[in-house]
Amino acid sequence: MSGNKAYPEMMLAVFLEKAGGQLVVKETKVPEPGPGEVLIKMSAAPVNPSDLAQIRNAPAVYDLDTFIPGLEGSGRVIAAGKGILPRLWMGKRVACSNENHTSGTWAEYMVTKAGKCFPLGSKVSDEQGSMSLVNPLTALAFFEIAKQNRHRAIINNAAASALGRMIELLGKKQGIPVINLVRNQKQSELLRQLGSRYVLDSSDPLFLNDLETLSHELKATILFDSVCSRQLEEMCDVLPSGSTIIIYGNLSGEEQIMLKPRTLIANNIKIGGFYLGARAREWSLQEYDEYQGGERAYERRSEDQYTGPVSSAGGAGSCRYLPWKYVGRESIAGHVEKVLRSCGLAGLRSCSLGLWVCT
Repeated sequence: MSGNKAYPEMMLAVFLEKAGGQLVVKETKVPEPGPGEVLIKMSAAPVNPSDLAQIRNAPAVYDLDTFIPGLEGSGRVIAAGKGILPRLWMGKRVACSNENHTSGTWAEYMVTKAGKCFPLGSKVSDEQGSMSLVNPLTALAFFEIAKQNRHRAIINNAAASALGRMIELLGKKQGIPVINLVRNQKQSELLRQLGSRYVLDSSDPLFLNDLETLSHELKATILFDSVCSRQLEEMCDVLPSGSTIIIYGNLSGEEQIMLKPRTLIANNIKIGGFYLGARAREWSLQEYDEYQGGERAYERRSEDQYTGPVSSAGGAGSCRYLPWKYVGRESIAGHVEKVLRSCGLAGLRSCSLGLWVCT
């Protein structure tokens, strides 16, 4: 420790040794929070497919001397930069996501925007909290995409993953059937034991026939694919006409796959990509006057104040309003709240100009 700081000057962090090389642990300086930022002492961080993809692409886009991996994690805020929200998080356990490639969660300490943190309740472990952003937000985004484009059912590849199970649960809650694609019989049995109704094993000789029958029966016209293997070409042949394929991962590791133009044209198949960071930026620009638990009408008095009903969890007397110009429009807390229920605060509710913070 030095000066009046409550944290050391140096820390251990993970670095990529070289392109195609090993991950190594090295000592580096602890970053300091700037305006709107917080410093988090990390407790846990998962390894997501998106982390591996970032590491794989890092040599082409980042300086490896400063690149620290890790997209999400959990820890305790031990220092805060200028701003209301950073000070509000001071001392709290939070789930967090990184702001830039020079300060990832695979380190003892990380600096990020306060708006990229979400408070954790006492019943949520560090391990659970560390995985409470990327997967929940991705699952939420998938169902928003499905609803916006009026898909009656969805198909999800690599469905035995943590994200896949979350998609299945959200599908049940929202009344949208999910066809779960897995790679072997063991995963198929696991999902069925957990209550999944529609499970297809891609290693089964009848897989394509079953996919064709079930997708047409349920009118499942959107496929979320994190595998992106050569089998996708065959799947395009059997999907319902007008289907959309959203690629959000590359677990197969294949750099190139072949798709038949004639199939795409004849079946009117549309292919796109999904990147959570881009989706979160879209969310941060949207204005929300409705959120989970019912519609709340706000009457604008001035740029800095709203009146009207607030969160039923906290009540009008225990809520404070933070205008976006103080919070930062990058905050995604309003979206995480739709998926997560356990947090240290009674709730974070986003509206068009700011956040209601209910304690």
